Amino acid sequence: MEFYRFLPRLLNMSLTASVVIVFVLLLRLFLKKAPKVISYALWSIVLFRLLCPVSIQSGLSLFGLMEVPTAASGSITSSMEYVPENLVHTPDPSVVLPVPGVGEAINEALPQGEEQLVADPLEAPVAAATYVWAAGVLAMGIYAMVSYGRLRRKLLTASRLRENIYLADEILSPFVLGLLRPRIYLPSSLDEREQWYIVLHEQHHIRRLDHVVKALAFLALCIHWFNPLVWLAFFLSGEDMEMSCDEAVVRKLGAEVRADYAASLLSLATGRRIVAGVPLAFGEGDPKVRIRNLAHWKKPVLWVVLAAVLACAVFAVVLLTNPLHRQTVLMGADYDVEEVLYRVDFSNEEPDAVPLQYCVTADDQLYVKMEEGGDWAFLGKLEPYPLTREELLSYTAKEQIEGYRLKEITDAYILRVEDQNFYLVMQTESGDTLLAYGWEDVNERGEGPSDDTALRRLYLLKSSFREGYININFFQRSLKSAAGGNVYAFASFESNKIPGYLITGFKSGESKDHNEMTDMGFAVFQTTGEGYRLIDCKVYEDAVLSAENGVFFCLDPAVAEESGEMRNDNTFDVLLVCSEQVGEIKRVYHAEGEEDQTISTSCLSIHAMVLFSWAYGEDCTSVSQYVYDKEGNLTSEDTPPLHTGKTDE
Repeated sequence: MEFYRFLPRLLNMSLTASVVIVFVLLLRLFLKKAPKVISYALWSIVLFRLLCPVSIQSGLSLFGLMEVPTAASGSITSSMEYVPENLVHTPDPSVVLPVPGVGEAINEALPQGEEQLVADPLEAPVAAATYVWAAGVLAMGIYAMVSYGRLRRKLLTASRLRENIYLADEILSPFVLGLLRPRIYLPSSLDEREQWYIVLHEQHHIRRLDHVVKALAFLALCIHWFNPLVWLAFFLSGEDMEMSCDEAVVRKLGAEVRADYAASLLSLATGRRIVAGVPLAFGEGDPKVRIRNLAHWKKPVLWVVLAAVLACAVFAVVLLTNPLHRQTVLMGADYDVEEVLYRVDFSNEEPDAVPLQYCVTADDQLYVKMEEGGDWAFLGKLEPYPLTREELLSYTAKEQIEGYRLKEITDAYILRVEDQNFYLVMQTESGDTLLAYGWEDVNERGEGPSDDTALRRLYLLKSSFREGYININFFQRSLKSAAGGNVYAFASFESNKIPGYLITGFKSGESKDHNEMTDMGFAVFQTTGEGYRLIDCKVYEDAVLSAENGVFFCLDPAVAEESGEMRNDNTFDVLLVCSEQVGEIKRVYHAEGEEDQTISTSCLSIHAMVLFSWAYGEDCTSVSQYVYDKEGNLTSEDTPPLHTGKTDE
C-alpha cells in the first residue's frame, strides 16, 4: 500500500538533506570572511532537498562518490533511495545509510525471506512510526496556530505609521508578518533614527522574499521535526538571513553608520524572539550575534566575493543534483553491439562477423541477430551465475581490458551451448551491459593454471529501449516460453498510476497466424529506463472459443507489484476482446446515497484489452458490467465480484 511507502520516502528526503546540511555547515566555516548572503544562499539547497523528493541527474553529483542508491523517477530525474520504498513488502529488505556501520547493523536486525513475505513483521512498526510522525506534524501545526493567535492579539491596538509600517505597544522586537501582503511591525518605544534603520532592514527582507522563504523553512521543519540537523539548519539559516540583511543595509548606507546601526540593534537585545513559532512572521533573531558580525564586518575585496560566488555555484550543482541512475540489474531488452572490447581470432579460422544485436528477453532467453533485416536466432535460456570481475579477467589472461575500465559485476547470467562454448551476459556497477562468448574447460574447471577456460569475444552492449515506445516483437519473444507457443501481442497499458509497470494482452498458439490462435492471456512486466522483467504471465486455454459475445473475463487479476501483493491501487480486472462486433464495455459502480460512477471503454479493433481498476472507493456496494456491439445494442450484462481493501492471495 502507498501508506507503507510514505515513511521510506520521507526518510530518504531527510537523509539526503542531512548530508547537504553537514556540507553546508562545513562550507560556512570556510566562508567566514565572505558576505553572509553566500552562506544564506547555500541554505536554499537544503530547503530544496527537504521539500522535493526528486532531482535532476548529473555526473557531477557529490552523492555519486558515496555510492548512494537511486531510483529513476523520469528520463532525467531520480530520487535517492537509502531506504527502499517497498521495504515493508520486499523479501530481502535492506538499507544503505550515510553513516558507516549503522546500515549494516540495521540490516542484520531486519527480517528476511519467507518470514518477511508471509507475516509482514515490518507493517506494525512502520505504521506506528508513521502515526507518530503525523502526531508530531499536528503538534507543530497547533503550536504555530496558537502562537499566531497570541501574536495577532498583541497587534489589535497597532497603529499605522505609513504604507505597510505599523507601530505596536505590546511588542519588544520588530518583525514582518504576512505572506501576500507583508506588514512591518515596530515597537512603539523605538525613536525615529532606530525606526529608519530597522525599516530599511525589514524592507530588504520583503524585497528578497525572505518572508516566503521563512514560511517554507518552517513547513520543512514541521515535516522533518524528528531530524535534529533540520532544527539546527532552521536556526542557523535564520541567523544568516538576518546578518546578510544587516550587511546589505550597511553596504547601502556606508560603513560609517555601523555604530549607530549596532546601537539600534543593542536597544533590541532585551527583547525575546516572540515570533519563533509563527510561520507567517519572523523577527530580528539574536541582536548580540548580529552586532558581533557587524563589529567584524569589512567590505570584502572583489576576489573574495568572486571566489565565494564560484564556490556557491559549484556546490549548488554537486549538492542539488542526484548521481546518474545506473542500472545494476540485467534487464530484458534488444541490445546493440556498441563496441568490441576484447577479441581472439585463431589463424586457422575465418574471423567471425560481429553480430548486429542481441536480445535478452524479459524472461532471460537469449537471441542474436546478425544483420539488418535478418531473423532473430534463438540461442537458449540464460541462468543466474555468480560471476566476479576477477573471474572474468582470468578468462582473458590479462589484468585489465585495454581501453576499458571494468567495474565490479553486479548481475550475471550464463548460457552453455554445444562444443563447451558459453555466453555470459552481465551488468556492472557502472551501469554497463556486457556480453562475453568463450570456451569452457569442463574437465579442469576451477583448477587454477590448468583451467583453460577462455573468452573469445567481449562486447559492450547498449540497450535500444526507448521510453514511451512499445516494441511488440520484443514482448512476443519474451512471452513465447511462458505461453508455450507463438505469441501475438495486441495491447499494452502503461500509466502514472502504476509507475514502473506495463500490462500486455496477447493471443497464443501453435500457429504463426494470430487468426488461428485460440489461447489468450495477459502479462505484467516491470520496466526501468533500460528494459523489462517479466513478473507474471497468465494463459487461458481456448479463451477465444469460450469468450461470451467476444469478451473473455480473466479469472486472475493483473497485479502491478513485483511481490504479487494485491492492493486497490495496483490491481486490475482484465477483459480480453476477440471479436470485431464488440463496440463498448461499461462498468457502473453503485454506492448507497451517492451518484453512480460509470467507466466506459470503446473497442476500436478486433482485439483489445480492457482493464478495470480495483480502486473504486470503499463506499461501493455493487458493480454492473455491460457489453455493447458496434451499433450500441446491449449484448450482455453481468455483475463482477466486488473487491475492497487489501486482498490476500
